[in-house]
Amino acid sequence: MQCYKTMGNELHLIYNEIVNRFLKVSFSKFRRDFLKHLKGEKSKCLRQKILQTQKKQDIITLNDIQNDKSSGRIVTHLKLKTGFLQNED
Repeated sequence: MQCYKTMGNELHLIYNEIVNRFLKVSFSKFRRDFLKHLKGEKSKCLRQKILQTQKKQDIITLNDIQNDKSSGRIVTHLKLKTGFLQNED
């Protein structure tokens, strides 16, 4: 009789260990998938912000050229040059 009680306790411990490990694995998979989803959302948001700033930066006015304080107005020259190179593609 005593043998069956200890065997039952051992089976109960093994069952609890299996359930705990299954829950840990399931939770870690859920967490990994959730973090991957959040990373995708952050990347999507960042991509949209970058596209919006690029659209704003594409327009160069005469005031921008006149207000350029760099030597030889190199900054606006490079902006114009990149704009023309992008339009060639």
